[in-house]
Amino acid sequence: MTINSQILISSQIDDFDLADERLAELKKLIKIILDRELEEAEEHPDCLEVSLTFVDDDRIEKLNKEYRDRQKPTDVLAFPLGEELLGEVIISIPRARDQAEDYNHSLFYEISFLTVHGVLHLLGYEHGDFETRSDMEEREKSYLSELDFFSD
Repeated sequence: MTINSQILISSQIDDFDLADERLAELKKLIKIILDRELEEAEEHPDCLEVSLTFVDDDRIEKLNKEYRDRQKPTDVLAFPLGEELLGEVIISIPRARDQAEDYNHSLFYEISFLTVHGVLHLLGYEHGDFETRSDMEEREKSYLSELDFFSD
């Protein structure tokens, strides 16, 4: 089954730009997640919209404070919105850069990981306890295996 989806990607950072093929890979990744996760759902909308936005630490810290009452930057926030407008995933590029360096992998891999993580949150997955964390981590690994990161 294929879900008709609209995926919008934008950046609010002047010094950050992803190549068109990388943007296409992120859109493909989100589409794969939506198709697979909603495949067995009894009901789903005919069309889903997901927004992916790249921001700086100041912006994500303000959002984190406003919506989660946490006064610090974070790597990713996910805001589920509803039926057809599934929601918005917001990624801090400075956090992604730091984490990519810390984990010794590419920035694109980290952005992809945070995208998968955020979209799974939009679909209702959580990682509050061992069982839900394990399930979410397995899904993340599965979806990340869809992309070729060796061309970085």
